[in-house]
Amino acid sequence: MGGNGSFDKNTGGVPVVNRTHDELPNRIDGHKILVQKNNVNQVKLPMNSNSEKPMYLCASVDKTTKEVTIRQIGIYRNHKIVAEIGLEFDKKGNLIPYSKGKGSHMHLYGEDTKGNRSRKAHDKKNTFPVPRKYRKLLKQIELYNKERHTYDNK
Repeated sequence: MGGNGSFDKNTGGVPVVNRTHDELPNRIDGHKILVQKNNVNQVKLPMNSNSEKPMYLCASVDKTTKEVTIRQIGIYRNHKIVAEIGLEFDKKGNLIPYSKGKGSHMHLYGEDTKGNRSRKAHDKKNTFPVPRKYRKLLKQIELYNKERHTYDNK
């Protein structure tokens, strides 16, 4: 799990020194939960994956309480990110559905001539409702966040 250009075809993965995220020990529906490492290449979502077609559940950790909150889902094909689901929650931890360009939403990623993956920030033309096929997973994430798991990466 690393930034653009970090997947090494020779070894079939992202070298440990290039990994931008740590993996939590628990899973949701078989999907890995990742938290961002403290490094110079910080990115919310890894651009490359070790597996060919995973979905990574990317979380943030509150600096004070150490509570884990899953905020994004990265969707990958051929070891590269193709889409991101951004999750938004209300004060009670309930998922806010997409409505009129606001709430939980999906973005698609493109590739430049060098093979780097990216998307233009705040592009209203690249903001979509989350497909229905992810509803079960979204409910599981909502429950996980409400359970208030903690993680201390020290």
